[in-house]
Amino acid sequence: MHYVIGDVHGCYEALMILLKKLNLSSEDIVTFVGDFVDREPSREQGDKLMAWFMENITEDGQFRSAIGNHDYDYYNTVRAFHGGLDLLVSAFSDEKCAVEKQEAFAQKLGKLPLYHEYLIHGVRNVVTHSWLLDRSDHPYFTDEETDGGYNVEGSIWDRHMSLYYDPKEVRVIHGHTIVISKRVKNPHKESSIATRIFKYGNNINVDCGCFMGLANRGNLAALRLEDNAEFYAYSDEDVVEECKRLAALSEGRLKDYQIFIACARYPLKLLERTDHEYINECRENLLAEQGTKSIDVVNDSSFENWLEWNRTCYREKMMQLYKQDKRFIVWN
Repeated sequence: MHYVIGDVHGCYEALMILLKKLNLSSEDIVTFVGDFVDREPSREQGDKLMAWFMENITEDGQFRSAIGNHDYDYYNTVRAFHGGLDLLVSAFSDEKCAVEKQEAFAQKLGKLPLYHEYLIHGVRNVVTHSWLLDRSDHPYFTDEETDGGYNVEGSIWDRHMSLYYDPKEVRVIHGHTIVISKRVKNPHKESSIATRIFKYGNNINVDCGCFMGLANRGNLAALRLEDNAEFYAYSDEDVVEECKRLAALSEGRLKDYQIFIACARYPLKLLERTDHEYINECRENLLAEQGTKSIDVVNDSSFENWLEWNRTCYREKMMQLYKQDKRFIVWN
């Protein structure tokens, strides 16, 4: 079986949870879309992921990866600083081992390919970070002629083809832009709890924004190419439990439903749902807080204005708590 995993961004714990759920055999192949570095939730997780990457990622073994824009930038930054490494090591001799590890890590990141391709059930599946563009910025996978070369930077940074183009000739599985981003025309993102993979025909986005953290609906996803089965590190229930855990850490300054709403990108769309027990509880708590028994919270402009004002207050409290505990971050 072939699995594709979205942008990891230093989230070692989420990756270990997801890999356990995949229950891999020795014959399975896992391909990452890139972006192993930056935005990691902690230095410890970033270091653990670096060690895992160095031990497991190979060109044609069980664990493979395309290069992401953050990987590419990390490689170029370390390479540009190479001339100053001796000075750094001489000034901070205890950092020598760490510097050598980072340089080896950067070198390996820099050698990652632009894409991997698999023929499954007669269909070409291309796994890349964002898209593939030629040196004239024409997309591959079309009937148009290309000049045969790749625009590496244009490909790994692309936010046009990867967001709006459905190729007919091949399936493209990529990451780069979080599926709940305002740029992604995902009809499910506004009412989702734990973030899910977004499919636009043969354009499949597996970047579920794991780095944002659970309360912000961050998730790490895997897609199995043979049958399109989806796997996730976290469930809706995990998001709810995280909000409750943060509420306990706030020592009474915030309720769990307030954290849930503060972190929601589209709170009114979430509150439209009536099929989720926790959302129903949140709605009841918010109405009680407002002092009303109205249930038409979506079409009630007074409730909408009240919610937006109080949501701002919730977010400000979370940002104050963030100064004491990094787990209270709110991603815009």
